[in-house]
Order: sequence, then C-alpha cells, then structure tokens
Amino acid sequence: MNHTRLQYTILAIFILAFTVYFSAYTIQRHDTLHSYTADLSLIDQAMWNTLHGRFMEATWGDHQQPRTAEHFEPILIPLAALFWLWDDVRILLIAQAFALAIGALPIFWLAKRELSHYSRFTIHDSLLLLFPAMYLLAPPLQAATVADFHADPFVVAPLLFAFWYATEKRWGWMWFWALIIMLVKENMPTLVVMLGLFVGFRFRVSNFKLKNPETRHGIGLVAVGILWFAVATFAIVAPLAQRYFGTDAPIYLASRFSPNPLDWLPLLRDPARWRYLLGLLATTGGLAIFAPHYLLLGLPIFIANTFSNYPGQFSGEQHYSAPLVAVLMIAAIYGTKNIIRISSRITHHASRRQSFIIILIAFTIATFYHTQMGWTPLSRRTEIYTATPHTRLLSRFTAQIPPDAPVSASAAINPHLAHRTVAYTFPTVKNADFVLVDVTDVPGKHPNDVRATLLSMLDSGGWQLLDAADGFILLKKSDGTTPQSLPDAFFDFARAENPVPQYPLDIIFGGKIHLLGFDVLDAPFEQQTRARFYWQTSESPLPADVRLWTQFYSDNGIPLSDPMLQPAVETVWYPPEKWRAGETIHTTTLPQNLGNEFHAAVAAVLGDSPAVRLPLSTGGDWATVASFRRDGWSLQVLPPTVPLSPPEKTDIAFENGLRLTGIRLPPSPHPASEPLAIVLRWETSAPLPIDYTIFLHMTDADGNVIAQNDAQPRWLFENPMTRWQPGQPVLDSHTLAAPLPPGNYRLRLGLYNWQTLERLPLSDGQDTVELGTIRIK
Repeated sequence: MNHTRLQYTILAIFILAFTVYFSAYTIQRHDTLHSYTADLSLIDQAMWNTLHGRFMEATWGDHQQPRTAEHFEPILIPLAALFWLWDDVRILLIAQAFALAIGALPIFWLAKRELSHYSRFTIHDSLLLLFPAMYLLAPPLQAATVADFHADPFVVAPLLFAFWYATEKRWGWMWFWALIIMLVKENMPTLVVMLGLFVGFRFRVSNFKLKNPETRHGIGLVAVGILWFAVATFAIVAPLAQRYFGTDAPIYLASRFSPNPLDWLPLLRDPARWRYLLGLLATTGGLAIFAPHYLLLGLPIFIANTFSNYPGQFSGEQHYSAPLVAVLMIAAIYGTKNIIRISSRITHHASRRQSFIIILIAFTIATFYHTQMGWTPLSRRTEIYTATPHTRLLSRFTAQIPPDAPVSASAAINPHLAHRTVAYTFPTVKNADFVLVDVTDVPGKHPNDVRATLLSMLDSGGWQLLDAADGFILLKKSDGTTPQSLPDAFFDFARAENPVPQYPLDIIFGGKIHLLGFDVLDAPFEQQTRARFYWQTSESPLPADVRLWTQFYSDNGIPLSDPMLQPAVETVWYPPEKWRAGETIHTTTLPQNLGNEFHAAVAAVLGDSPAVRLPLSTGGDWATVASFRRDGWSLQVLPPTVPLSPPEKTDIAFENGLRLTGIRLPPSPHPASEPLAIVLRWETSAPLPIDYTIFLHMTDADGNVIAQNDAQPRWLFENPMTRWQPGQPVLDSHTLAAPLPPGNYRLRLGLYNWQTLERLPLSDGQDTVELGTIRIK
C-alpha cells in the first residue's frame, strides 16, 4: 500500500469511527428515553408528513402547523427520502453523524495543499491527519449529534467543500455546495455572503477587480446569498411566524435578540459568553487565532450565538456552534501556515521539526479540551445511557397503538410515535385516540397535576385503560367505560428489588418506617445532584397523613428544596399508606444545583406541614444523613458534618443561662444583590422558660436600622428555645433579604419576648450585642 493510499485509509477509518460511534451513541440515547419532542419529534414528524403529502406539517401544541413557521429548511425534503430505506427516526441520527464526519475529507485536502509543500520546509503528510482528527474531536461538533436532530449540522461539510472548491477555482462545484448551504436553513445564506466576500475580495476592498473571475463569482455569491436570506427569512418564515406565533419576525429573532444592537453590548460583560468564545478557539488548540481574517467566514454565526439571550446558543452544548467548527478548522490550517512563516523569518529557516512541534502542541490542547467537554469515552463529561427494564418495556406499549392513530404521548415517548399525522405531547390530548404516558418523566408538569389529569381520565368514562406497568399508562378513547383502577404492576416503578444502597443507614421513624440508605446521583458537568432513598415499613397500612420529607439545605441552614412543592414522583402515585409490609420503596429527589456546600436531611411528617414529625430511633424528629462538598467535578459525600464551615468561637452571655458560643458572618464585601445569611451557635445551661425571638439589625454609622430580621431560632426547621436541651449546642440561621443598600454597616443582635416585647439583657446589662461589621457593595 503506497503512502497516499494509507493516508486515505486512515482518514476513512476516522470518518467511519465517528459515524459508527455517534450513530450508536445517539440511538442508545433515543432508545433509553433521553430524546424529546423538542426538537426530535418537531423535525422528524414534519419530514415524515412531507413524504406523505402534508408539506412540513407537524403537531405544535394542540394544532397542526407548518414547520416553516419556525424555520425554512429545504434540505429536510431530500433527507425525508431516507424513510423509504428505513421508516424510523433513528436513520436521521445516522445521517446526521455521517454528514458531520464527512467534513474531515475537505479539511485533509486543505491541510495537504496548504502545508505539505510550503516555502523551504515540508510537513510529513501523516502529520496532517491530525487536522481532521482535531475536527472530529471538536466538542461543538459532537454536541450537534447529541442534541437530537437539526438541519444545522448539514451545513458543516458543504461549507468546507464550498471553501475548498472556491480556493481551487472550480466554480461549478463551489456553486453546487453553496446551494446546499442555502438549502439548510434560512439564516445559512449569510455564510454564503461571507464566502462571496472572501472569494471576491479576500475581505479587502482593494482587491476588487471586476475582470477577475474571483470577483465576479464573489459578487454573485454575495448577491444570491443576500437575496435568498431576505426571501427565506422575511417573505417565507416571517408571515407564517406572524400567523402562528403572533410575532413580527421569525420567532427566534423576535424572542432572542433585542431590536436595538446597542442593547447587545452589555452582554459582553457575561463571563459565560467569553468562556464560550475561548472554548471555540480551544477546539483548534489556539491555531485559529493566528489567521483571524478567516474567522470572518463565520461572523454571522459568531454574532448570533454570542449575543443571543438564549443560553443554549452560547453554551457550545447544542447544535448552534457546529457551523463554526468548519470555520475554525479553516482558520487553524492557515493559522499554522502563518506561524511557520513567522518562525522561518525569525530563525531564517523552517524545519519539519518546528512544524511537528507546532501542530502537536495544538493537537494536545485540542485533545485536552475534548477530555473536558467532548462526548466520547475520552471525555469525563460523557453521559452514559443504559437500557433498563423500564426503558425496554416501552415497545410493549407502542406495539398496541395503530400506526395511523392520533396519539398523545409524554415528551420522551413522543419521538417513538411521531411517524403519524397527529402526535400531541401530553398533557395536550385534544383529538387523540390513544394516550401513552411515562409518569416518571413528564417535563414541565407537576407530578400532582399529571396524576390528577390521568386519574380524571380513568374516572371520566371516556377512556379505556389498555395497559399499565412500571409507570407507563396506555389509554384508548372509548364511550361508556366504567371508572377503572390502576393495576398493582403499575406501581413497580416505585419498588426496588434487593437494593444495596451506596450509603447504608438504619433510621426508624415512629417505630414504623425504616430508612435503609441512599444513593447519590450526581451529574458533575451540569453540577446537578439527586439522591435516591430506600424505605421499608414494618406494618401496613400506614396512616394516610404520613409524608416522607427528604430535603437538601445549605451550610447556612436554609432549605434548598421544598418537598411539598417538589414531591418525589414515586410517593405522589404510591404514597406510604399503600405500601405493603416488607417491600422496599425508593424515592428520588429532583436534580438541582445545590452549591458547593450542602446537606441532606430526612424526616417523616404528619399532614401537609413539616411542623409535626415522627420521632426517630436515633433521637430527635429529623436527621441530617450526609454532608456534601463540591470541588469542581468532584462531589465529596461526607458523614453529617454540620456546618461544614463552623462558626468562629465566641462567648457572649445573656441572662437565664443563655450563651452565644459561635458566629459566622459572610465574607466582606458582600454583594448587594444577595441575601446576607448569618449562622449562630447557642447553648443554654438551664431550660429556657420563654420562646425568645431573635432580632438582627444592620445599622449605619448613625445607628439607623437599614435592614432587620426578627425570627424564632431556625435551622432547616423552626426550633423554639423552650425545646433546647441544657448543655447541647444549637445552630441557628438568620437572613437579611436582598437587595441591600451599598455601604459600611454594623450588625447587632438581641432577643425579646414576642408577647411583651421585653428584651432579654446580656450579663453586662446591655440589651444588644455587636456581632461585627460588613461592607455591602
């Protein structure tokens, strides 16, 4: 095998590996119920309906509307023909992966032409394979495969091919690929405009020479691109957007951008946008910055993503940045050329060793960035999608729905049923004949509302229960059906068979409910944390008013979640009163960003208020079961250590044997926009006869009270002083609400009888004590 053939064999392996891996990865993601109506069904269904004579029609809310009301994407029409090969949404995921992978070919061509024989040095051709490798490792490119399915990824390879053929002066092929670019989406002709400016003028007015074919083709690209953009955006999408969304412009323009560009400038103060731009440069190991004028090829997309008020556009986590990877790689190749040219001028010679070092350093940086942000096993942020008995059960339910029946399905099931004329997303039902819901995952809807809706349908007589198991419910529209009950198998999603908790516990509430332990389910990249708790009961039935209370709270003793507003789905459907003696039940908290230091607490409460709690076998009526400290990607799970940042020791004596033994003030200066939390530690030498109220005053230099808080002692739950045990330290938290006026202030504390307003004196006769000073800015 000759050297060139070997290079192309390796390149083909790169392309095939990317296609196979991301096809398998995204299909597994889909099969395990991690793809959703938005955006997989919304695009897939429009393509399927187009193939069946209903041009770009999709179910939007409770009605049918053309996808062109949101975007004009003619490229989807020929792609819809793929359904003739396999009538399944998964073929789109395969096509998307291949469309991105094939962009590695023109990148290799470009690197080979520009860098193989330049000036007085030669780069070994095999080294040039690092450029397509760098492209395929780019996290924004890989993110486009994982973000369901969109038209945008189909512009990446055509842009690279168009640039290649333009620089080869093969005008016919350049125009062919420019046409493909414009077919992708209504905003993509702006890339053709930038390509035209490059072809015709190299972005310099001084290069304007009308007799040159480059100039004529460049002008043609600019003119056609502007015309196509104007027609697609304002003559096609805008009128439909006004009709269906009530906006004067395409909905993404109307909702994501201020009409006044001057309002965009303050957005540059947002660190997230700068991290986004630096991350894009990191995909090329910084090489792209050395050919900045080539980055102008992607200027419209750079501007749109950077100044959008939708975080997904400047996160690098969705499909929006995929076109920029093509531009960045072009700039990286020419940036490498510029670096070597400068190096040769400085050293008066250029060697293969210099070029090897430059490219290797850049590739190392790009690879490191991939390990932080990419989507392959090399990256620590890659999510693993594992099939479970629950996800494998879906096919049993979908097989019972006729292929042409209007259906309403929860958002993660909808993409599995979208190849039909009408497919609503539950809880929208309207004209559906079948309803299929996975109660464990109904995004944006409170579990209580989901339960109320489905039980109402079961009781209405208008729906027949066809099947229910492990959290899935399948209903069929029917007349005259008597009220129906869910079978016991439906509640299996709340049961755990022989669990082995990560963190075992042995806590019994009221002598009846046993907490066996918990698992920590952490997503370090998003810094979202959940906990799954395992419970058993020794008797059945339990009282109807028993509620499990699992709650995270901050190191200031402040609740970070509310179990009443955010109940576990499992106990909404299968409350403790229905549990059978001996069976194990698991409950899972919702994912939350809980900060860097927090704790998990448990209780069993009676009724809808946490004030009445069952006693614990370990003493007290609630318990902290773990403390957590996050350090970047690492989440430490610690034994209960409350607080993690202890108060500074002090000894301030009040009458009646009460002492303030610890104070923790927030760091100074403190942001005016954030609440100011103060942690206190108390101890009493004798039982206290009165539930004193604690007041906290923030005063200025003249003694004026600028902010105050009057409250009973509280650490997660209210803890009145008459309940305090002598000799036992008691933590207490008080907060001054934001916003706070900037300035320098003193913090003073005192106690009073709320019934008489009489203050409790300190041992020195004073009735307030200064805790310290704070600067608010």
